[in-house]
Amino acid sequence: ALMMATAVTATGTICLIRHGHTAANADRYVGWEDEPLDSLGQEQARNISLLLADRKIDKILTSPLSRARDTAAPLAEAKRLTVEVRLALVELNFGSMQGFSKTASALRVRTDHLWIPIAGGESLADVSARLATVAEELKVDLHAGLNVAVFSHFWTCRMLLGLLLGLPLNGMFDTLNYKPGNGSVLEVDCVTDALGNLQIGGRRMLEVAAPKIGAAT
Repeated sequence: ALMMATAVTATGTICLIRHGHTAANADRYVGWEDEPLDSLGQEQARNISLLLADRKIDKILTSPLSRARDTAAPLAEAKRLTVEVRLALVELNFGSMQGFSKTASALRVRTDHLWIPIAGGESLADVSARLATVAEELKVDLHAGLNVAVFSHFWTCRMLLGLLLGLPLNGMFDTLNYKPGNGSVLEVDCVTDALGNLQIGGRRMLEVAAPKIGAAT
């Protein structure tokens, strides 16, 4: 009788990286506004590049917003790679709440806007739908053995990980227990089984030298 092989083969890795700190992080719903990195965010960007200096990086994807692109820039320069912009990696659109104070107008995004969009903006389901193309691209890259660094935002980093793990939107965040701070790096290993199916393996937060401030933007 034939015996089914059970071996797994290591493939590529993904580094999910939230952009560096901005002046508005703790105070306002920034969303699609093009808020630049502040001096702390610039330091975090440099330290991310130093952290990943010994790791093989084959591809860098980023949100189109400058706070993500500028966080990616030092790593791209060090690795001599071109940063590839993916529009789908942009942060949740806070619509009519964009620019408002978080303390004066507290949003319950997970509770109230999982399926129902923020007025003039998006729901988390909308974000998940647009991120699906990036998740599929990453799966192809991982099968090919590529190591990819993805620079994005609070909600998009979380939801992209959930999509890669195949988690349903309901309960995704409780299962993940992942709330990326500014300038944080989550490294995700991937393997393929004997049938060629991609599986997400170990996950670990890497220690970045700069302090991290964890307000969602």
